[in-house]
Amino acid sequence: MDYRLFKLAEYLHGWMEYYGISGLYRAKPELYQWLRRRVRMCYLKPWRYCRTKVRELTKLGTFLRTAISLGLSRKGPWRLSRTLATQSGMTNQWLKNQGLLSIKDLWVKIHYPATARAHGNRQVRTRLLGGVGAETPPATRLYYFSVSVNFVSQF
Repeated sequence: MDYRLFKLAEYLHGWMEYYGISGLYRAKPELYQWLRRRVRMCYLKPWRYCRTKVRELTKLGTFLRTAISLGLSRKGPWRLSRTLATQSGMTNQWLKNQGLLSIKDLWVKIHYPATARAHGNRQVRTRLLGGVGAETPPATRLYYFSVSVNFVSQF
């Protein structure tokens, strides 16, 4: 499983370098949800027998009763990866500790570099309206810019 997560991380880095330049973070949460479910399924699939499923899920912190109900289920690993027992044992934090990269973290790293994130509330200049080192635009230009941004963000 370590090799799978390594190759997935490699793929995600390349994918975010190519597609991560979009300004919207809209379709990425659904992709990350699907990815977490798929990784949970890959962990569940080798646990073919009821005893193995119960033993491994209780090691991860799932309550015994929910682990037994999952172990006795005749559903497939894809369906079981969305159950309470699986998600309480294989939490998002656990998956992150195993090596699964967050698409949101990669997207934030591209759009908000460490220098911009490190300063907290300090205003950081961007390339909008004159760029770095340019004079401040007149107040009327700023007013029109803020109105157009609010107009666009409503859609």
